[in-house]
Amino acid sequence: MLQQDIFSMSKWSDKWLLRFHPDKCKTMTISNKKLAERTYKLRPELKPIEISNAEKDIGVTIDD
Repeated sequence: MLQQDIFSMSKWSDKWLLRFHPDKCKTMTISNKKLAERTYKLRPELKPIEISNAEKDIGVTIDD
């Protein structure tokens, strides 16, 4: 289900010429349970989006 949403966002971004750059996208699962890591792609023909355990944005670090 989430993968289909990502494909939809990617199609929308192509339509409006605001393409997502696969090397600048990352995924992170935040949960209080141990979940299996899943891989996601922006488009079926592209490599999977990188999995991250921590990300820093505007000075705030978020980690799992």
